Amino acid sequence: DTRMLMGIQLSTKEFVYLYKQLFTEKEQRMLEGWGPLEADYPGDQLTLLHRQGNVLTFSRQAVKAYYGGGWEALTTSYTIPQK
Repeated sequence: DTRMLMGIQLSTKEFVYLYKQLFTEKEQRMLEGWGPLEADYPGDQLTLLHRQGNVLTFSRQAVKAYYGGGWEALTTSYTIPQK
């Protein structure tokens, strides 16, 4: 119901919301201040493009776009921690 993509470490059962790793602090605050039950709530809109080894590459929109700030396609990567 949060429309936020999570990564789960199966061996430890730990999870992380990926937007907290991939978005700026300002963008995180904007998303967290937006009620997930509001009709226009977008979630993080992360789309997995590909995986190479332990690196996941996503496309996303800048959060400012959700507030009428102009659409800007971004590409960002997350490295899966090795334990």
